[in-house]
Amino acid sequence: MIKKRIIPILQYKNNLAIKSKQFKKYRNLGNLLQYVKVFNRRQSDEMSIINLSKNINGNSEYDFDFLKDIISECNMPLSIGGGINDIKKIERLLELGCDKIVVGNSIIKNKDFIKIIVKNFGSQLIIASIDAIKKNDKYMIFSDDDSKLLDWVKEVQDLGAGEIILTAIHKEGMMNGYDFSLVDFVYNSVYVPLLLNGGASKISDFETALKIDKIYGACASSIFLFSEITPNLIKKNISKKIPLRIA
Repeated sequence: MIKKRIIPILQYKNNLAIKSKQFKKYRNLGNLLQYVKVFNRRQSDEMSIINLSKNINGNSEYDFDFLKDIISECNMPLSIGGGINDIKKIERLLELGCDKIVVGNSIIKNKDFIKIIVKNFGSQLIIASIDAIKKNDKYMIFSDDDSKLLDWVKEVQDLGAGEIILTAIHKEGMMNGYDFSLVDFVYNSVYVPLLLNGGASKISDFETALKIDKIYGACASSIFLFSEITPNLIKKNISKKIPLRIA
């Protein structure tokens, strides 16, 4: 049986931790390394770090020396994402000790890229990031309104994604609960492990999410950064019937 996970997500830009609301309104939080150390102590099952750094041309920029220090301090499985669009970046991240990579817009722009990743590294490496937003009571892909959300959910799986992280942008950073209607909307189209992100505000949100059979990871950021709730506290207070990974 695949164990279910509680996954903190950290965003960073120019080597500093930041936090967004609905993928905007960025707040500077300071030293990223200190947050990684905190989540080490709080028995996180896994961590995801998203790089939002850009160079002067607007392309994603990776400081691998900086990430080497971050990864060396991380004693849990780690996924990294943000503008990963070539194999060399992936190879370098794996050399440094990254466990999985998160890809989103790069595979929307180039569907062959996910096939290349699968061919070189296998499906287990890939977390396909799908960002959804609700407009006029309809769900659509945040980065490309012309794409059909359900079609894209099915396609990334068929192309070889090992997992999907589904983020409700309208919930992200708001701390007003996960969007379970979004889960219902995609449910019948999902056949790989689903990671849910955006809006967690209390322990019961995690329990409700992880009781859903297709959800294998409950992801969150703000609740861990701005409240006293920790992954360890959640594990102690949700149903023992949920098969959680032991950190």
